Amino acid sequence: MNRIIERAGLTPWEKTFQNLRASRRTELDERYPSHVADAWMGHDCAMAKKHYS
Repeated sequence: MNRIIERAGLTPWEKTFQNLRASRRTELDERYPSHVADAWMGHDCAMAKKHYS
C-alpha cells in the first residue's frame, strides 16, 4: 500500500493499515449498530471499545 501511495507522489502516513481500519470502523459505526460493525471487523464489543473509542 505504501508503494502505491508513493507512486502517486504522496507521502504515506504512519501505520497505514491500522489507520485505514480505524477509519472504516468509524464509518461502519455511523451506519450500523455497534454489534454489527464489531462482527464485521472480527471482534467483540469489549475489544472494539478498547481499540476504537
